[in-house]
Amino acid sequence: MKVWSHLALALVVSTAIVADTALANKAWEEVVSESEARVGSMPARALDPAVQQAIIGDLLADGLTRDEAVELALRNNNRLQAAFAKLGIADADLAQAGLHTNPTLDFLARFPGGESGSELEAELLFSLSDLWLLGPRQEVEQARLQQVAAHVVGDVLNTAADTRMAYDRCLVLESLVAQTAETAATVEKWRDQVYARYEHGYSSELELSMADAEVVESEVDLAEMKAEQQVARARLRRLLGLTDEHKVSLIGSLTDAPSAPPDLHDMTRRALAGRPDLQAARAGIWVADRALLLERHSRWEHVSFGPAYAHEPEGKDLWGIVLEVDLPIFDSNRAQQRRAAAELEQAERQIGAAEAMVREQVATAWEELALAHRRESAVREELLPARQRAFEHAQKYWREMQLNMLYLLEAQRELSDARRQHLEAVYDLRRAWAELEFAAGGKLAVTLPPAEAGD
Repeated sequence: MKVWSHLALALVVSTAIVADTALANKAWEEVVSESEARVGSMPARALDPAVQQAIIGDLLADGLTRDEAVELALRNNNRLQAAFAKLGIADADLAQAGLHTNPTLDFLARFPGGESGSELEAELLFSLSDLWLLGPRQEVEQARLQQVAAHVVGDVLNTAADTRMAYDRCLVLESLVAQTAETAATVEKWRDQVYARYEHGYSSELELSMADAEVVESEVDLAEMKAEQQVARARLRRLLGLTDEHKVSLIGSLTDAPSAPPDLHDMTRRALAGRPDLQAARAGIWVADRALLLERHSRWEHVSFGPAYAHEPEGKDLWGIVLEVDLPIFDSNRAQQRRAAAELEQAERQIGAAEAMVREQVATAWEELALAHRRESAVREELLPARQRAFEHAQKYWREMQLNMLYLLEAQRELSDARRQHLEAVYDLRRAWAELEFAAGGKLAVTLPPAEAGD
């Protein structure tokens, strides 16, 4: 009897482990597939450190594009790798739920004095309640595994969106630093010309003071831009999972978004159908429903059954069976059932609140994208040309000595501000586009044009 019991138990355990491993692999494959469809890149678990560093080196060797930055983040971001570990935790819980309760062996030996023989008693108890509890326990943990997988896909989306925005911010600041440095050099050159003119009586002390002030302001602006650039690079390194030892060179460029934002109703329908957080919330209903079923089966939670053996002092051997039951007299599990029912109702009602929040997020992101598009167009098509013409006129008349330096410095400052506004507008446009993709649940059908090296 003992041999048969151990063999049967080993077969059940091994079957459960194989089944759980298959479910674990399936969950990870679903995460990879969903992420690739939504983001355009596949996440990967961290490999052996040497292999991981080799992959990082290959990606960084010839400069990092925007898509390569996302690929690297999905492979190396520390927070995302921690999120992947949630799948392992859920897998372990599922594997545990599929295991039968360990049998209990009770052994008693009495050794009385005198001529009486010893008395032995032994009981081997198997959990009979596993017959009706094992299935519901597995269903609960399987539902939780699906819920965790949806959350992990959401973490992938969030990491990809943050990486795209951080990459674009670094590109913007590279251009801003270059522009500010060029402006500072130009202003310093003009300051020298003002001093030269002053020596010949063609400039006033007011112009000298204004030129000196412009040089100082341009130097401060350049220092601020460089500091902001270092902060942006530190954020990008964190998202990519890199240290200061890694040399990162960005070879992308800022390009405009499509001519018009996508249809708002299409974005809303897409988000409601496929947002990972909504999928996780819907999986939460399944978790709560299975948990309620488990509680309904748990009234008779502790029922054990098995063989018993006794050896009496007179030398007789007795065999029998033992049935051990916890009687649900004081605790009939009704309170836990009510709790599970309330949690199911809560999960069902939270779906409506979550869907309303998704609608709001999509509408907000869409409006921000539409506004960013209008702003970028206005700055590029109207403000920049006007500031450029004003600067060219001021430069021409200053060289002809028909205007003093104050007008030229003012025109230069306004042109620099317009160029800065345009770069910021382009960044806002791309950031709004990334946020709309995130709000809609993944990469949109109409995407940004690819960033080309050297543009």
